[in-house]
Amino acid sequence: MREGAIRRILAAAGLGPAPRRASPTWRQFLKAQASGILACDFMHVDTVLLQRLYVLFVMEVQTRAVHIVGVTAHPTGAWTAQQARNLTIDLAERHLREVLAEYARHYNRHRPHQGRQQEPPLRQPGRTVDITARIERESVIGGLTNEYRRAA
Repeated sequence: MREGAIRRILAAAGLGPAPRRASPTWRQFLKAQASGILACDFMHVDTVLLQRLYVLFVMEVQTRAVHIVGVTAHPTGAWTAQQARNLTIDLAERHLREVLAEYARHYNRHRPHQGRQQEPPLRQPGRTVDITARIERESVIGGLTNEYRRAA
């Protein structure tokens, strides 16, 4: 079926085009993903003996924490890759623990469960809910899901 025919059928049924999903801006994307983004660069230092040393450093975008990864007089691709591997091994274990801890908090305190009448595991069942209260949304787990709660 051609596009024009589909458009006419939908228009005859009183249906317009599907709304377009707004994609996040670059700033929103970076904010949501900042905990997993690293920026790296070299700088050089000239010693008093007129030797040039190259310093590889990495910055965690979310916290702006800087890590001095290595110093060498002759940086090569292999050396740089190994320094990056060494750092990511250290950071990846910590990052994974943080993400998993946030997921566990979300699962236990917010995620509804059918076996508990849509209550999360750590909330007492049977609490009354004010359905007239304003609802606030918070993006969690690096933007993978949202939590909704009544505004104060």
